[in-house]
Amino acid sequence: MRRLQSPRKCLRKAVRIVLPLVLTSSIFACSGPTRPPITLSEHVITSHPAEAASVAKEPVLPPPVAEPPVLEEPAKASLIVLPQTFEAAMTALRQEGFGQAADIIDSRVKQRRPKMKLTKVQATKIAGYFLTDMREMPNTKILYQKMPRSTVELLRGVHERGVSKQDAEEISDYLVRFVKSMKFGNLKQLDSNHSHIIGREWEEIDYTGEGANPARRKRVGQSRGIMNFKKAAYIHRYFEVMHKAAYFRRIYRPRGTLPDF
Repeated sequence: MRRLQSPRKCLRKAVRIVLPLVLTSSIFACSGPTRPPITLSEHVITSHPAEAASVAKEPVLPPPVAEPPVLEEPAKASLIVLPQTFEAAMTALRQEGFGQAADIIDSRVKQRRPKMKLTKVQATKIAGYFLTDMREMPNTKILYQKMPRSTVELLRGVHERGVSKQDAEEISDYLVRFVKSMKFGNLKQLDSNHSHIIGREWEEIDYTGEGANPARRKRVGQSRGIMNFKKAAYIHRYFEVMHKAAYFRRIYRPRGTLPDF
């Protein structure tokens, strides 16, 4: 008959059988991947998918478009209203700073002698030349300060006798240099006596009261290269001849020399 084992021996035997199994299962359980514990911050930041879907995303606005710089509009030239009457023309000249021209034109309208006399209609037109042309003819504007009578006739030459504005500006430039170089003691008289040739053909010169022979003067003048008085080169040749005359030096009293062309 088989002998029964004591309870202590049975316990030891059970431990020897069960312990390896427990250790083996623990090893396999620990060898699998483990997820780190969820921290408080991760739990708070991570939202439920359903909650994320319910929150509308803020629209992404395009970058602001730079506004183009505001360009200033070019200054518009003031409208020139030409006077229609002689009286209005003289007033307009004086208001625009051409009082000396107004005095000259007015005196030529009122004079009795026929040479260089103007009608009121002619005078009104000449005033219009000053009001429109002086803004774009800087040399002629300077000449006006030196020889206002010659300036009147030069502007008439542009509008009435076929002188180009370019030629008129060259004539003005030359006459300004001529006056500066010659240093006249009686420039006012020179301007008065020679203004009637400026901007003209030989046939257009008014010799009334001079007792001159226009045809002969033209013939002699052109033989010396003075074809007309519509270009600066011809006016220079004219003064090359005239400044040597005794009467020229006596009346106009030059203290300088003739300039080069």
